[in-house]
Amino acid sequence: MHPVLFEIPISGGVYIFSYGVMLGLSFVMGWQFVMHFGVKHENVERKILETCFIVTAVSAIVGGRLLYVLTNLEAFEEQPFYQLFNLRAGGMVAYGGFLGGAVGAAVYLRLFEALPDDVVILQRLARALAQVLPEGPARVLATRAAAEAERGDLARARALVQRAFEAAGSADDAPLRRQLDR
Repeated sequence: MHPVLFEIPISGGVYIFSYGVMLGLSFVMGWQFVMHFGVKHENVERKILETCFIVTAVSAIVGGRLLYVLTNLEAFEEQPFYQLFNLRAGGMVAYGGFLGGAVGAAVYLRLFEALPDDVVILQRLARALAQVLPEGPARVLATRAAAEAERGDLARARALVQRAFEAAGSADDAPLRRQLDR
């Protein structure tokens, strides 16, 4: 990949870097993906998604730069303080961006209580388990857990999900089959 894609001849030249273009394209594609699936498939309010995406994007940039600075402190020892914020001079770490974005989204969603409640989470987990588990006791337990979560019995649903996980990891499911037949 070429570090500099092209130069705009304005006041000594403004360089357009390939990493910045790719980062910008990832934000545009991420926006489209989140808006499409969040609104159409998950029924999340568009305003919540928009704000969360912006918070996540800014947090990702801050996290990427912060981790770069922390891992390259010696490069900034003799630099003026404002150079810590000079993104045009280069320096972001991808996994720092991932961590920063994840933390930013989690904090935003927690502060504004936009996360789904326990009932919705348990329903989705139990339904996902019921779809991926092979036929047998673990799948039956996961299906029952989804039904219990839908009825609002969270304690029973949690217990059934836990038993489904245990059953999925157990080679000997004969005792569990007898228990389910009751």
